[in-house]
Amino acid sequence: MRPNAKIETARAFTVIELTLVVAIILILSGLLLPALCQAKQQARSAACKSNLHQIGLALTMYVADYQKYPTAGAWMAVAVSTAPNQRVLPYAANNRNVFYCPSQKPAAKSTAERTVTEPLSYGCNNLGSARFDFWGIRLGIATYPPISASEVRAPSDMILLGDSGTDTFWDMTLNPNVLAPGPDTIAMTANSWLPSKRHKGGANILFCDAHVEHAIQERWIEKTDRARRRWNNDHEPHPETW
Repeated sequence: MRPNAKIETARAFTVIELTLVVAIILILSGLLLPALCQAKQQARSAACKSNLHQIGLALTMYVADYQKYPTAGAWMAVAVSTAPNQRVLPYAANNRNVFYCPSQKPAAKSTAERTVTEPLSYGCNNLGSARFDFWGIRLGIATYPPISASEVRAPSDMILLGDSGTDTFWDMTLNPNVLAPGPDTIAMTANSWLPSKRHKGGANILFCDAHVEHAIQERWIEKTDRARRRWNNDHEPHPETW
């Protein structure tokens, strides 16, 4: 051994030192985790907006070819992989993933049902600001005769579709009216038609010119002329339908 060699002895951490290390890790985790969760939510919202924009481009091509917006049957067929009347899906390059919001957690369904259908995250504006279709102010995603592109007075301010409902399996309709729960199925499920609260308490909404906006649910459904005219093809608020 060299005469001036130093002998290094192993030294264990004390309980106090270990406690301090754990406390620092917990503090850092408390600071970082909310930021990471927020970043994850923002990423999901951005992916959702991208989906809606792609659907908007697909429907723009659809309308250019047919001169009318798709009916409810054409929209619902997207969720049924075996449906022979796939008119909308081909315009989205047959990619069903764009119809599913990454922030949606649909209600569980049986394996048998999932083999037939795919969840749709986005509902269509098929009633306008009305509760029933006979007003004729809808966009056209309805059972009745479709609406032509020329009938939409303000495409850049006309809601086409967007995040819908309470994350049930068949949220395929978008409507601003809140209905009290009742004994019939329509009344019980109608509130799933509302724009969702998936993204920071609100929904991403696609307009007829293919641009996407985000707002809290209350802003989309408020009973004001500004909010309700965005639901109607004639760009009028129609307070008689509220």
